[in-house]
Amino acid sequence: MEHAGTEYKKELIEQVIELTEHLNGKLHGGPLEQWKGLGLTFPQVRTLAMLLCLGPMRMSNIAGYLGSTLSATTGVVDRLVDKGFVERLSDPDDRRVVKCDSTALGQETMERFWGIGRERILQIAELLDTEQLEDVIRTFTMLSDVTQTVFAKPESVPPPV
Repeated sequence: MEHAGTEYKKELIEQVIELTEHLNGKLHGGPLEQWKGLGLTFPQVRTLAMLLCLGPMRMSNIAGYLGSTLSATTGVVDRLVDKGFVERLSDPDDRRVVKCDSTALGQETMERFWGIGRERILQIAELLDTEQLEDVIRTFTMLSDVTQTVFAKPESVPPPV
C-alpha cells in the first residue's frame, strides 16, 4: 500500500515541477524589449538580487551562490561596479576582506526588473476571483515557509573548487 502512495506522490511532484516550469516560462518570457532596457545579463541579475535580499557579501560567497568560479564572479561584479549597481566595501573588522553591496542605482534597477514580473502577475491575478486568490495565497505561503527551511543562506555554500 505504501508503494502506491509513493508512486502517487512522485506523480504529484512531477506535476508541480511541470506547472512551475510553465509558470516561470510565462512570467519570465515574452517580449525581450522589456528586459533589454535594463542592460543586465542573467548572472548580473542573480548577483544583484542576492545582494539586495541578503546584504553585503564576500566575493567567495557570491561565487558559491552562483555556482561559479571566483574569477568569473569577479568579472560579473566588475561589470556591475562599472555600471554603478554594486560597490565594493572594506570590512571594518578586517581590512583585508572586501565585501560587495548593492547601490541605490542597483536597487532602483532591480525594482524595475521585478516590476516587469509584478505587472505580469497582476495581469494573471486580476482574472482570478476572491476564492481563487485566497487559494493562491495559502499555497504560496506554504511554499514560502518550506523554502525557508530547505534552502541555506549563500554564506553556507562553499566556493567552487
